[in-house]
Amino acid sequence: MLLSTTVLAQEATQAPAAPPAETPVRFIELVGPAAESSAEISSLAWYGDYLVLLTENSFLYNQIEDSSGGVFALEKGDILEYLDAENPEPLEPLAVPIFGPDIEDAVNGFEVTFDGFEAIKFVDDPSVFADDKVFLTIEAETVDENDPSMRAYVVWGTVEPDLAGIHLRLEDRIALPRQTDFGNMSYESLLVADNRLIALYEINGAGVNAAPLAYAIDLQSGEVTTIPLQNIEYRITDATDPDASGVFWMPNYFFEGEDFLATDNDPIFAQFGEGASQAAFAGVERLIALQYTGDQIVLVNQPPIQLQMTEESQGRNWEGIARLDDRGFLIVTDRFPQTLLGFVPAGG
Repeated sequence: MLLSTTVLAQEATQAPAAPPAETPVRFIELVGPAAESSAEISSLAWYGDYLVLLTENSFLYNQIEDSSGGVFALEKGDILEYLDAENPEPLEPLAVPIFGPDIEDAVNGFEVTFDGFEAIKFVDDPSVFADDKVFLTIEAETVDENDPSMRAYVVWGTVEPDLAGIHLRLEDRIALPRQTDFGNMSYESLLVADNRLIALYEINGAGVNAAPLAYAIDLQSGEVTTIPLQNIEYRITDATDPDASGVFWMPNYFFEGEDFLATDNDPIFAQFGEGASQAAFAGVERLIALQYTGDQIVLVNQPPIQLQMTEESQGRNWEGIARLDDRGFLIVTDRFPQTLLGFVPAGG
């Protein structure tokens, strides 16, 4: 059995006597429209050597003729040069147009109100699709006053060579069942494994979602099945691509205003201890490792990467994550407190 398949025990264990080390985030300065808080970056994903930054309200970026919106992208080489430079210049992400029907009108035609794109993932395996595909999750709210709740959909499209543009269909979609009745909570993470596109719900704590499920879509047949997911306290907001062992990483975040997600029984802190700044402030900012085993998704018995917070930096809503080779992780916030792109080394 691989070491990574060891599941984190749900029972509280003896935490370390001394607070565990925390990792400061190294920020990558951005300029241009993507740097504005209104961009609300909600997910990160690699398309070849381009890091794509998904904008929650992509329809705001339809400056290119005939486009219905846009996302942003950075070249990997530029990111690496920035991290290796002593005095790097700010990076300006490229604009990538989205073509297709009007985003708001198309989604509102589902008899819901469009709330935003939450996750993005690219699939370029020719055994699955003849053309490169992009998949996104949409968060929406019902317009039925008798059933005011969130809805989620998976939509898809194709990608032009060299990421010159994304073509979304939007008339085709797969609805994902809601798992709680809380507002503004949906499916914010996508990953691909075993030729399946797997969507993970945002809140899975024992007190709010007793038996969480991930939804898996077969990339050839479109069949939808479920995968049991271990309880995880607080919010999970994006996912890296899984490695050869099925291990992937996610931001695990708690905002002090979301009292319904607060808990005094977090198995991760109980086992591995709580860092000094995590204990000092009301929020939680950490990266956690999970594993897709084929028939379930479980926490890996591995310490989380706890992000160092300060009085000025607490409350960063980490919404996106992507691996950066073997160096570590790129993470990004939405508009709280502003667009922040950061690098976190793998070693903590």
